[in-house]
Formats: sequence, structure tokens, C-alpha cells
Amino acid sequence: MKPNLPYLNAGHLRSDLAHLKIGSHFTNGGGEWIVTDIGTRTLSAIKLEPKMESDPSWLAGPPYAVAEIVFDEDDILSIETPGD
Repeated sequence: MKPNLPYLNAGHLRSDLAHLKIGSHFTNGGGEWIVTDIGTRTLSAIKLEPKMESDPSWLAGPPYAVAEIVFDEDDILSIETPGD
């Protein structure tokens, strides 16, 4: 059974991340990111860069023109949520 992607969120990774869905933005010490996939124990994202503002084709995917980074169980701890 395939998950219903519009409703898939990252709340199972960390309860305060339930607002994160594919296409949502978040920050960490390394900048602003867009969620591209949510797994059982990981979250994948692409880092927003200035060139993406002037050319949104960078955000078309998958596959994306920039590398997707996988946030594992330890990296997920670095995700900042509103109010952190």
C-alpha cells in the first residue's frame, strides 16, 4: 500500500516536526532546506541557494539539479522548528 504523500509528515521522526511535509521548508545550522522525501528513519532535502530564486527550474524534480542530502537520525536533531 502506497502512502498518501500529501499527508505524509515527519512527525514520526520527531513529534515537533509533524508540520514538515514534502515541499516544506526548514532550517538548521547550515541554512534553509526543502523536504524532498520522508522515510522511516530519514528525511531528504535540498539546500536552498540564491541561484534558485532567479531560476526555479533548480527545484524541479525528482531528480533534482542539486544534490539531495539525507538527514539521518542524528542529523534530524539539528532541524530547527518555529519557536526553537
